[in-house]
Amino acid sequence: MSVSTVSLPSKLLAGLRTEPGADPEKLSRAMQEAFGRGINPVRALVNEGVSIEALERVAWWHQGYDIAEIDPSNVDLSPFTRLPVAVAKALRVLPLGKMEGGFRIAIADPDNLAVVDELRKRLAPETVLIAVADGGLIEAALSAIEHRAVSADFKEDDFEDQSSAQNDDGGDSLIAQMVNKTIEMAVSYRASDIHIEPADNEVRIRIRVDGVLTEIAHYPISAGQGIINNLKVRAGLDVAERRVPQDGRITITVAGRVLDLRLVTLPNVWRAEGAVMRILDRSRSVVSLDQLGYSARVQSTWERLADSPYGALLATGPTGSGKTTSLYATLAKIATAKVKVCTVEDPVEYRFPGVTQMQVDVRAGRTFATALKSFLRSDPDIILVGEIRDQNTANTAVEAALTGHLLLASLHANTAVSAPTRLIEMGIEPYLVASAVRGVLSQRLTRKLCPNCKVAAKVPPGAFNVLQIDELPENIFGPAEKGCGRCSGTGYRGRLAIAEVLEVTEPISHGIASGMDLNELLRVARSEGMVPMFEEGLQYVLEGVTSLAELSRVIN
Repeated sequence: MSVSTVSLPSKLLAGLRTEPGADPEKLSRAMQEAFGRGINPVRALVNEGVSIEALERVAWWHQGYDIAEIDPSNVDLSPFTRLPVAVAKALRVLPLGKMEGGFRIAIADPDNLAVVDELRKRLAPETVLIAVADGGLIEAALSAIEHRAVSADFKEDDFEDQSSAQNDDGGDSLIAQMVNKTIEMAVSYRASDIHIEPADNEVRIRIRVDGVLTEIAHYPISAGQGIINNLKVRAGLDVAERRVPQDGRITITVAGRVLDLRLVTLPNVWRAEGAVMRILDRSRSVVSLDQLGYSARVQSTWERLADSPYGALLATGPTGSGKTTSLYATLAKIATAKVKVCTVEDPVEYRFPGVTQMQVDVRAGRTFATALKSFLRSDPDIILVGEIRDQNTANTAVEAALTGHLLLASLHANTAVSAPTRLIEMGIEPYLVASAVRGVLSQRLTRKLCPNCKVAAKVPPGAFNVLQIDELPENIFGPAEKGCGRCSGTGYRGRLAIAEVLEVTEPISHGIASGMDLNELLRVARSEGMVPMFEEGLQYVLEGVTSLAELSRVIN
């Protein structure tokens, strides 16, 4: 092996050791295995969970570039007098301020000479000092700045003629600008939902990022109905109807990405309707089970259950707990060219080539139950039901599971052992539930600590007694008080799924059929090898992936 072959991976490894949260021993083992098996060392690091962005930062660092930290919520606005926001957005750069020697500019790709030349031309005779930053953080910061600039230009009088407008189709009006900038800002922050909430004298805009709501703007109350009317027109809803909730969809392109917005309008006691928009990214690919963050125990059990030729597999949890994502990941693993797959969903969030997917349409009489009955006449092997929410759907789903089909479905239940009881409460006979259900996955999404700024914390006395561990670490980890640029000051970035899996073995099946209460059923499940969700989560706390406070927040 040549010296040059070893030097590059060695430099990468040295650089990655400086990355927050990197495990030097784990990285070293990955590199050694890569050389031993003739695997590309960069691919080996990616397989170990090292992000492409981290590898890029290390590469730039080794070339002598400064690595910039960006907090989108706290950006110096003074450099924008020389470099307008619109230009910075087009170039995908962010002025960080004036320093001794010139302007410090954050850029995602310093090898883009056209961008660098344009910066030097616009900022001449000042010197341009290049720093490398995450492209997503640059976009988030620019969207925040642009949103603040647009908001500052709006005055109370600007909205007087806007609130009653019923033909605003998202053009160049003040309201349209406000709505567009709000959506762009939400997307740049990786938000899953946008909440428009009128109050006594203002309209509050909040976005949900990693499961937590954050306020990003507020406008005069006179702007409220104009915002809702704008969204209604785009979604094809009745602008004049303000007494009842309405559902609609909006398709919009943001930064080259085609997004579907699920709109729900909400009448309330204030002077304007409210609304919530769920953001669905069409370009987002289906994640694999490996990417969801399950423990090895949970994943292996669930994958084994998914190989069953028939029976019902249920995913449970509250709204927003990732049930649909988990079912899609499961379907992606088992839907091969040798099986017929049919799905009924509301809405269809991902497109699967070769899979028959049906969208619920209540007005047309196409419900979960009617679609399921149609599927049973079309010779399917696997059926996915977006949600079991009523007795008719539950009856047909159980019938499908008992007649040689593998059924995947989501169900609202708090724990895995309470899912069979939920079906029984819907009117399904206990013996049918016991025979039909093969397994239940119950999960929550918990925020991951930001690896860049997480801090050590003392282990609370008795917090891990349930795990019966002989020797605890001296410290666990928690979020930094003020966070950092990479996590937008929250101390957390990204989420993972913490889950428990109930495999319906013979003792558990007997307990369900005999009407065993939940506490007794949980005792039997534990004796059969099920580890409750909170105990699974405690392992992630010990590993420094999440905090004890965050685990307690999402799992009661």
